[in-house]
Amino acid sequence: MPTSTHAPKDLAALTSALEAAEARLRSIMQTVPDAMIIIDERGRIE
Repeated sequence: MPTSTHAPKDLAALTSALEAAEARLRSIMQTVPDAMIIIDERGRIE
């Protein structure tokens, strides 16, 4: 069975990227209002 010597480094990089994305999303979700209304360019509520 072939193994990769890069797996731990790749896993660490992926884990770090995932943690950064999670922190960014958590920050956004903590600062948005409880309800949000989106109005398109024609004035329609979506």
